[in-house]
Amino acid sequence: MYKLLNGNCFDLISKIPNKSIDLILTDPPYLFNRGGGKTAGTEGKSKIANSDLYKFDGKTMAEMGNFDKPQIYRLLNESKRVCKKMRGYYFCNETALQYYLSWATENNCKYNIITLEKPPSILNRNRYSTNSEFFVRVIAKSGAGIKILDYNDEQNNIEWLYSVQRFNKISNKLHPSEKPLNILNGVIQLNTNEGDLILDPFMGSGSTGIACLNAKRNFIGMELDKKYFDIAKNRIENLHNSLTNNVI
Repeated sequence: MYKLLNGNCFDLISKIPNKSIDLILTDPPYLFNRGGGKTAGTEGKSKIANSDLYKFDGKTMAEMGNFDKPQIYRLLNESKRVCKKMRGYYFCNETALQYYLSWATENNCKYNIITLEKPPSILNRNRYSTNSEFFVRVIAKSGAGIKILDYNDEQNNIEWLYSVQRFNKISNKLHPSEKPLNILNGVIQLNTNEGDLILDPFMGSGSTGIACLNAKRNFIGMELDKKYFDIAKNRIENLHNSLTNNVI
């Protein structure tokens, strides 16, 4: 039901056969602009401002600042190659959004922009923070539509068609940029069938994998950071064992 890979996603995804994936659902680096004061130590005193994710001179911030147009285009090119029909959902911020849209236009694909409304936060004095981020749907112009919905079925997931989604706060996060399971589950239910294969090249703590197993989808997850890879591996293995035992 799942395969987990620890390493650079661009090295790993090159080994995936052409036209073998039903859906890509992932949260790539956000291309944060390391502007503002440009001085470590001026972020503010809050815990989140000084966390590894947002600290000016932190490792994570450097990696995210380096995920620019060439990397986004490379990710989308690989997505198009491995998908049976181009069908990808990518979390991003306003800085990176333009590159997802320009790639879609250049590659004759359709796109939708889903706005995720989240609790507002001022992360630190070097960075302006709004109460929204984006979720871009990039699909082939034919053959990659959503599932037909039965409007009389209470489980038809029609809310996942809305262009604005509520991003509920996550308690006890396992990863700084962890995404709510209900959003991941809604996308999976709307775009795939049981037994389909879903790829997440930036797995983080494994939330996409958890949503896939719960929905009886197959999953390939890739994660560079060994710390988060181990967290994802433990989460997914524990859920798989629990589901298997319940079936038995």
